Amino acid sequence: MPETKHRPLGFEDYLALETSADVRHELVDGLMRAMVGGTDRHNELVFGLRSALRSRCNPNCRVYSESVKLKLNDSNSRYPDVILTCSEADHEQPLYKTEPMLLAEVLSDSSVQTDRVTKLNEYRQLPSLAYYLILSQETPRIECYSAPDWQCRIFGLDSQLPLSMLTSELPVQEIYQDVLISMGFSI
Repeated sequence: MPETKHRPLGFEDYLALETSADVRHELVDGLMRAMVGGTDRHNELVFGLRSALRSRCNPNCRVYSESVKLKLNDSNSRYPDVILTCSEADHEQPLYKTEPMLLAEVLSDSSVQTDRVTKLNEYRQLPSLAYYLILSQETPRIECYSAPDWQCRIFGLDSQLPLSMLTSELPVQEIYQDVLISMGFSI
């Protein structure tokens, strides 16, 4: 059977298809890729991070989670687990964001390589991006990559992340509070 060739999509064509799709898709090199569902722990970590960020960000900033698209360029779009943006242009665009200050992903077994390598390389090309966080689902551990050198710093349970756009440091324990017992930690 001959291989089916698909014409790569541009962002506008992808956006038109995605707004009426039953399943979320990322756009990777012009091809739509369906996204898989997450676990309850994944969801709780996303909510924990979103809540912790929201309570510490300036009123002109917004924090979005999981269902908001990030346009990287005309042939690539992702759904980061968490987006923090303070951009007026992003506030005016309801379908996608383009100028995040912080992006975060919660690791899963199937996403380790993509999150640590592919997305890190894609995300750090964004001029507005200051921080990229990767959260572990196995233990309270956050990998924090920061501009301009994109070196990784590791933050554990008793750590606080010093993120410049926030009004105070971000305690790792607050982000992980809803999953600590299921991870084997006592509260």
